[in-house]
Amino acid sequence: MRARTSVAIGTTALLALACGRPDDTVAVLATFDRFQDALFAADTVALRRLVTEESTPALEGLPFAALQTSQRLVAIDASGRYGSWQVRVRDPNHGDAEGCYVVARERGKLVVDLIATAQLHATTTTTTTPQQFVQRELSPSDRDEIRRRELATPPGEPVR
Repeated sequence: MRARTSVAIGTTALLALACGRPDDTVAVLATFDRFQDALFAADTVALRRLVTEESTPALEGLPFAALQTSQRLVAIDASGRYGSWQVRVRDPNHGDAEGCYVVARERGKLVVDLIATAQLHATTTTTTTPQQFVQRELSPSDRDEIRRRELATPPGEPVR
């Protein structure tokens, strides 16, 4: 009896692995494909559904007219880590340069995270020239503002 239970549990486990949930990689690549469909169609309503809530303000400045003349990115593969996936892409518009987009699960559905994608590609820069202040003559409006502040300041307190 005990052997039958072990065999039944083992068979159930194997069937669950074989017939389990759909492959996440296929779903992630399909999400990225729908994102590109909406992007090239300039469909802002669909784009809002396909990006994270944090990414929606970035949609306002997208150059839809320039996108119409370019080719779609080619998704190569997707790899998942810590609840998000990186979709490796090839850009035929820039000599097949490789890049990466981040797809994450938000409120139970897969969406493209434009903020995380930008952070992934960000580079830090430093300024080499120090900030310089240039002296200039005070304008009549500057003098009026100084006088107003002097008059508004109680006696004995420094003028701000």
